[in-house]
Amino acid sequence: MKTIIARSFVAKLSLLCVAGGITGAVLLTPAAVNAAALLRTALTLAAGEDPSLPKCDPVGLETCAVGDARMINGPIVRVTVENMDPARFPAGPACSAEITAGAISVKGIHLVADVAPDGRPVTAVDLKKPGTVKIGDKVHVTVKCQFTDAHGVVQKHETQWGGSF
Repeated sequence: MKTIIARSFVAKLSLLCVAGGITGAVLLTPAAVNAAALLRTALTLAAGEDPSLPKCDPVGLETCAVGDARMINGPIVRVTVENMDPARFPAGPACSAEITAGAISVKGIHLVADVAPDGRPVTAVDLKKPGTVKIGDKVHVTVKCQFTDAHGVVQKHETQWGGSF
């Protein structure tokens, strides 16, 4: 419950920053809320399709796709994009993510299955890697999917997210 409340607070605060025109700003929140983040930035949809669940609720249940990047104690860099629609962005090898955060660059990350706050299945990309970032470093996430659906039709989906520390 504490994690959901913390995620809710951070997501709403990030939406306020975006609504206020402060996109890409560094958001420093209390350690209890932000899992001891030393630096954090919200990621925004930069290109491609919105991977959110159909009829997502960004306010009440927070079921729309959301991303962030942070440097936490360790130092560890963590980059996530979550609440993606598994019908278009399935878990496993059908999708591959490429993440760049400052000098960190990783390719070939598979999506993982997760559950949205309202109980619907979703997928997410979640990278945790030792390293550091600094204010001004760019973050970029690209997720590309290609698979054949139940009707035999080849599906291709792509979403790109970005931000700056």
